[in-house]
Amino acid sequence: MSEASQQSVTQNIGTNTGQGQAIAAGGDVNATQQMSQGEGAEAITQEQAVEILSQIEKLIKEADLPLELTSQATKYAGKAKEEASEEKPEQSIIVRHLERATSVIKKADTTAGAAKNLVDKLKPLILKLAGWLGVAASHFFG
Repeated sequence: MSEASQQSVTQNIGTNTGQGQAIAAGGDVNATQQMSQGEGAEAITQEQAVEILSQIEKLIKEADLPLELTSQATKYAGKAKEEASEEKPEQSIIVRHLERATSVIKKADTTAGAAKNLVDKLKPLILKLAGWLGVAASHFFG
């Protein structure tokens, strides 16, 4: 084998979306993927995720939103917390419930100024959860 064909290729990939990326190359390939949670984000445990989801649910309940929207958003946040409490939680289900909760809050944004205040309070909590869920925080409020 020639020296050129024995070279290895190293490629580092950083992404904050949690989605994998495929690498295709000829020859020997040594690929490293680095997952980034964003600035200031720390890795959290399942227990911490459940606690954060409890805080999110509480903030939604206490928000000065129309009762119907509060009820819907609280229901979805509660389902996300319930799934996170499972022995082996499916993070995609948690993401789906949080998407629904934030979608309801976004609807409220057009009807209540309190929604913006709620979103401002939720963003740091969602940021903490994002890495654990394997998605970018902007996924929910982008």
